[in-house]
Amino acid sequence: MSEPVKNDDRVDKGFCFRYSKLSNRRKFIRNLWMTPAPFWLVIMEREAIEHFFDIPQWVTALVFIGGFFALLFYTYNDWKNEEKSKVDK
Repeated sequence: MSEPVKNDDRVDKGFCFRYSKLSNRRKFIRNLWMTPAPFWLVIMEREAIEHFFDIPQWVTALVFIGGFFALLFYTYNDWKNEEKSKVDK
């Protein structure tokens, strides 16, 4: 298992393969770039979910898209709280 990433080791510029090593600002930017992904998942899973399970399509769409926007909101708040704590120091 790997060690947890400290705030000093976070990457804010350049390429970083591990999501956990990104700064909160970069995590938010990465999540913004992934915005079309939940919508594509909803479109692609439409037939598979209704065919194999008895779950309405709107429920899975709500879970995918709602979870994505919750993550986006969470990373935005982390980024702003981090900036605020830097200013307060």
